Amino acid sequence: MTITHPDTSHTHQPILKYIQQISIIYAHGPIPLTYLCYTEENCFLHTTLFLWYPLPEGSAFMTKTVRYAWVSHTGHIRAYNEDNLWCDGIFLPENHKNTPVIEGSLKLSAHPVFAVFDGMGGLTGGGRASFLAASSLGKDSVISSSGEQVFRLLDQKISDSSSGTDSGTTGAFLYLENTAAHACSLGDSSVFLIRQESARLMTMSHIIRNPFTGTRELTRYLGCGQSELVPYEQEERILPGDIFLLCTDGLTDMVSKEDIVSTISGIEVPSEAVTALLTEALARGGYDNITIIMCYINDIP
Repeated sequence: MTITHPDTSHTHQPILKYIQQISIIYAHGPIPLTYLCYTEENCFLHTTLFLWYPLPEGSAFMTKTVRYAWVSHTGHIRAYNEDNLWCDGIFLPENHKNTPVIEGSLKLSAHPVFAVFDGMGGLTGGGRASFLAASSLGKDSVISSSGEQVFRLLDQKISDSSSGTDSGTTGAFLYLENTAAHACSLGDSSVFLIRQESARLMTMSHIIRNPFTGTRELTRYLGCGQSELVPYEQEERILPGDIFLLCTDGLTDMVSKEDIVSTISGIEVPSEAVTALLTEALARGGYDNITIIMCYINDIP
């Protein structure tokens, strides 16, 4: 690419059309850094011709942030809230009921981690198990280990602390990097990727239906002490405008995937989306504990 401009003090207006043309060429591919250098004004400055080149949306050179909000609610039926969560270092006390909606933001370069845990209501130590999992989860272990290793450590922590009590919890976590999202799960807690008005599961439920009672039974969960504790893992590329939803089955049992999308459609504030989903789940019965984390991805120049 060679262009000459004899008068560098000349106005840039005559060559704006050309700049627009090369922006189309490079908007979907690598930018030739040999010729261009990054500036604080969110532009590329041509080192010879001083052509300003806007950064394409979603460029790796832009700072990606995640705006998040979360809430945990007992629901209408349960006496206790046996859910827990982990929001980049924050987790709930062992005995809690309803929380307010909490929101915040983080840079993806900080590698934020989010997780939800659903203590198994049929077991005497479900709330204890979800608390142990949430309080024992560490960002460093998630970043440096595989999902199976992380869940095996949490499983051991619960087993060592149960003192013979029958306890267990589901688990689903989301680990974000600059360009990729990693989801991992055991049980029936979920991670969704919502993109362009469509929701896609990044997790899989480990459930079978008992043919005699018709009830659902978990085949994998934290605290079960299985020799092969293999979670489901999935990775997705992150795009500007992506929304990630982590939730326990208190939401998904009440609100379908399609209704989740329609409920939050047009909502651009994570706390408002969390409130809308919680309200919808409670209006439809609120039969179980409900924990929701919403993560909105944004580019900031």
